[in-house]
Amino acid sequence: MDIKANAAPYVHEKALLMVKKYVARGSKILDIAAGEGALSVRLKESGYKVVAADIDTNQFKPKDITVVRLDANNSLPFDDGEFDAVVSVETIEHLTNPFGFITEVERILRPGGIFILTTPNVRNIYSRILYLVLGRPFGFSDKSYRQTGHVFPFNSLLMNRWIRDNTSLRLVEKTYNCFYLPPFCLDLPTNELFGMVYIGVYRKTSV
Repeated sequence: MDIKANAAPYVHEKALLMVKKYVARGSKILDIAAGEGALSVRLKESGYKVVAADIDTNQFKPKDITVVRLDANNSLPFDDGEFDAVVSVETIEHLTNPFGFITEVERILRPGGIFILTTPNVRNIYSRILYLVLGRPFGFSDKSYRQTGHVFPFNSLLMNRWIRDNTSLRLVEKTYNCFYLPPFCLDLPTNELFGMVYIGVYRKTSV
């Protein structure tokens, strides 16, 4: 089955590595904004019980994975503590209610559950130069807004403060998809100043 991975280079690979590191096989995982289902398939093949979700379920291709229609700006149609893990690949930058989304993810995670979030890294060197010159961060040009719907630049420093002070989620690891030297995305060790996409791993510490 030909399934397109609608994400930046190496994002699915790095997100899957984080899942395998922090989430036991056999756990129930929600893949939010699953698109055509590329990551959902890899999660299932890795031994996880996968539920996929997207605002447009018609594009979801796997027939052996449950897919649920939802708008991540609104309440998520799942029970409290229903999932062992939630994976959200390049979703939050599209949302008009990112704070509500994070608190909803917290709600549907069991205590000790894992939330893996990826989003454009607006704190890298390239983004800082763009902001200085053009007044906008990496990934948030007019073209990005019109073609992909990027509306919310997730600043990891500021958002992680808010998450720490307003939820029971705690950052346990952060990494990046590649070493970014525009236009090249290189599969090399990197950090905040050169990472293209931020990948945060959060654990729910209480009920």
